[in-house]
Amino acid sequence: MIRSLASTFFVSVLLASSLNAQNPAWTELVPAGTLPPPRAAASLVYDGSTNQAILFGGGYPETGDLWRLSNANGTGGTPVWTQLFLSPSPAAREVQGAVYSASTSTMIVFGGGLGSTSPCVNDTWILTNATGVSGSPAWNQLHPTGPVPSVRGSFVAVYDDANNRMMIFGGDDCFPSNLYNEVWVLTNANGQGGTPAWVQLSPSGTLPPPTSQANGVYDPTSNTLMVFGGTQNNDNDIPTNNVWVLSHANGMGGSPAWTQLSPSGPLPAGRYAGGAVYDAATNQMTIFGGSNGITGPLNDTWVLSNANGLGGTPAWTQLNPVGNPAPAKYLLSSAYDPSTGTMMVFGGGDSNGNPTNDVWLLSNANGGGQPILAGNITGKNGPANDRSWTIQLTNNGTGTATVAQLTGLTLTQTLGVHCSPVVSSSFPILLGDIVPSGMSSAAVSIDFTGCAPTAMFTVNIPFSSNAGATNGYISRTKQVQ
Repeated sequence: MIRSLASTFFVSVLLASSLNAQNPAWTELVPAGTLPPPRAAASLVYDGSTNQAILFGGGYPETGDLWRLSNANGTGGTPVWTQLFLSPSPAAREVQGAVYSASTSTMIVFGGGLGSTSPCVNDTWILTNATGVSGSPAWNQLHPTGPVPSVRGSFVAVYDDANNRMMIFGGDDCFPSNLYNEVWVLTNANGQGGTPAWVQLSPSGTLPPPTSQANGVYDPTSNTLMVFGGTQNNDNDIPTNNVWVLSHANGMGGSPAWTQLSPSGPLPAGRYAGGAVYDAATNQMTIFGGSNGITGPLNDTWVLSNANGLGGTPAWTQLNPVGNPAPAKYLLSSAYDPSTGTMMVFGGGDSNGNPTNDVWLLSNANGGGQPILAGNITGKNGPANDRSWTIQLTNNGTGTATVAQLTGLTLTQTLGVHCSPVVSSSFPILLGDIVPSGMSSAAVSIDFTGCAPTAMFTVNIPFSSNAGATNGYISRTKQVQ
């Protein structure tokens, strides 16, 4: 809190944050070349260094073909699909899990379903030189040691590139009849650094129910797995919209523990088989589409701030992208380019249950643009030796200001007998997340002992949000205590 003296004259000059808001927008990509056949429940990964998306497998019917899409984020030239013909290769499958090792250009594939007359599988394959830059791509089957997860599909799969660990959660045995809530870690997942091995984690806390067709993302900085939605009773119940986070998700650095989050704001409808991506710089998870189990596929887009449960209260915000919206779909494939904030969506089942092969891009997918913060001093109360000023920030942008905070306060005297007010509050002062059109305030204490009531000051109060990506300050002249 700030302590100050009585307020008699007030001239305010607002300085907003330096970043301009940019609205998210959907754009349909129109690639050249022969297009992959329509499909659902395929695997899509993205390589940022070459701007390529890599597509494998999928269903309606099951396929094991492999494709690369150049200029996948819509920049750099005309996107072109190219099919790769490799032997040996994994069996045709759908609802498998796939992750990508950007440091080694390796796609890692586990499990999946081979068709309605066949069970799930629990084999592991890697595609080396996936981008083709360092050599010819090649499929190789891994043979991890240790107990192996039971056969499954429709599970969450994420990857920790720094520690070369693949994590999976949940899923079903493909019929479906048995659902899972286990967490498994595959060490040396890209086939390098040692013999791969499966390790089952034993997290503490209340466990999520057995769940299939959920979405999951991973934050490598905090080592947190985030899981959203899914179905918990073989598609017989309305799908959930719960959010769960698993700490120490890669099995390193401490004991894993599950926590269910309680986000604020309007909540997205429960859904399964949608798409989700994560922006580590802003700690935001973006979800798109999926099926609500009642009316069918959806095409709404939501962002969850503080998605890993750290730094403030998680909050859902629905995006309203400009342009023609991507069509409703489920069992879609999604990937993310953090350098441009672009979410990529491929294929999936449409509202009639038919497989598709269209590609859509959502720009500014990490929250609908940037916040624009403006500040004000809205109140002054208390005695001179413990004056309290109320500082308010308002978000005039289209993106959530995450972990907004006041980072300091300086007073420069401009009129009256010299005195030395003391700011008693400690900085930074956390204001939390501020959604678009929202506001938050905090009290700051200042000791104006020895200052005449008519003494005037210039006040500067810097603030920031979004891990320093948005910065600004409140500047006031002719301020009395």
